[in-house]
Amino acid sequence: MGVFWLSLGILFVPSNNIVASYADNFNDGAASAGLNASIGLYLVAWGLVTLILLIVSIKTNIVTIVLFAILDAGFFIFAASHLQLAAGNEGIALILQRVGAGCTFAVALLLFWEFIDGMFAEMNMGLRLPMGDLSGTMITSPAEPVFDAKNYMHEKSHYRHDEESQIPYNTRIVMPR
Repeated sequence: MGVFWLSLGILFVPSNNIVASYADNFNDGAASAGLNASIGLYLVAWGLVTLILLIVSIKTNIVTIVLFAILDAGFFIFAASHLQLAAGNEGIALILQRVGAGCTFAVALLLFWEFIDGMFAEMNMGLRLPMGDLSGTMITSPAEPVFDAKNYMHEKSHYRHDEESQIPYNTRIVMPR
C-alpha cells in the first residue's frame, strides 16, 4: 500500500498547489469543503480497491482476511469523516477520525503479526505463529486447470515414467493460474 501513501502525500506537497487551489492559501485550502469532499471520494476509491484485495485473499488465511476487512472499514470510515467535514459536521468527523485511527492501529498490529510469522518462516526457525490457514479448505472449481502427470509423461518421450521418477502415475497436480 505504499502507492496509497505516495499518492496521498502528493496531494499535500505545497509546491504542487493542489491544496492551495481550493482557497487563497494552503491552510484555508486544507480546511475547505471541496478538498475534504475530494479526499473523501479518493478514500472511497481506495476502499473499493481494498475490497477487491479482501475478496482475492479469501483463500489465504484468517489473519490476512481480517487485516483487509479492517483496512477496508478504515478507508470507508476515514472517507465518511472527510465527507462529514465537508458537510460542516466537525464533531462527527472527529469521532469518525478516531474510529478510523483505531482501525489503522489494528491493521498495524496484524501486519506486524504477519511480518513476524514471515520472518520465522524465512529464517527456518521452526516456529510459526497461528495464522488460520485456509488454503486447503476452499473447494476448487471444476474449471480449474489440472495437470495430469501420467498423460504428460507419456506425451513427452524424454520424461517417461520409470521406477526412479518422483511423480507416480496417479498424481494430479493443480497448476497455478
